[in-house]
Amino acid sequence: MKGLLRDLRDSSKGVVPAVRERNEFRSIDTYCGFLGHGRSGHSLIGALVNAHPNAVISHELHALRFVRRHVPRSILYGLIVERDRWFSASGAKWWGYSYEVPGQWQGRWTTLRVIGDKKGGQSTRLLIDHPHLLQKLRKTVGVPLRFLWVIRNPYDNIATKYRRPVQRSMEQWTSRYFEGLKTVERVLESELDPSEIFIIRIEDFIGAPAESLNAICGFLGLEEEPGYIEACASVVFQEVSSSRKQVTWTPELRERVQEGIDGNPHLRGYNFENTAPATDK
Repeated sequence: MKGLLRDLRDSSKGVVPAVRERNEFRSIDTYCGFLGHGRSGHSLIGALVNAHPNAVISHELHALRFVRRHVPRSILYGLIVERDRWFSASGAKWWGYSYEVPGQWQGRWTTLRVIGDKKGGQSTRLLIDHPHLLQKLRKTVGVPLRFLWVIRNPYDNIATKYRRPVQRSMEQWTSRYFEGLKTVERVLESELDPSEIFIIRIEDFIGAPAESLNAICGFLGLEEEPGYIEACASVVFQEVSSSRKQVTWTPELRERVQEGIDGNPHLRGYNFENTAPATDK
């Protein structure tokens, strides 16, 4: 209980907004979550969806940990709203990059239809130890679930994690990557219907941001809004960083990663040299 109270305090105490805005929560008909690995492009896509006038996607709240601790729907939604307002008020900046979409609806909304939280990597890690947490999420929110799985070249994922302050070896980050991948595959097989998951490679998204964001909005049931897609597409960076080339790989580790890529249908086409493989059709 002490841990839960601390988390509520540190997450801006969502009780007040839950009471103040509970009538507006009644229009919500979809909950949006993220699966996959950190440093894949979830922050970018979450921020762009959040810019839609009918959506609120909080940044890094880690909503599933509150669901695990039996936080009711109104409080969960209140936490999401307050986290979104905090992030927007701070300039929507994270790891030195601004995710602000000028002139759009980050931190506010008109009629709220889609709500959710952008926390792909840690949500996936939590599901390793709590495999039925998505079923608890279903009961908590009481609306259809929709999940986005953003995939990035695994070599880049692993290298980016290795370059962060957490002290783990390349081998350890590689093991964690494929452990997380197994969890996502299990979730797709046993916890989610195919209609509840949208899979996109970040390289494909950046190559065609307007088309890709239109498809994601369609998946979430968000209607077209004048100027929204164009505004979002204008802030998308031009290419994905090739982090894999900024660290040292042993031949054995490169081979291990490539074997994992070749053995997974969602990753096929990636290798150490390419930056934007064509998605399998």
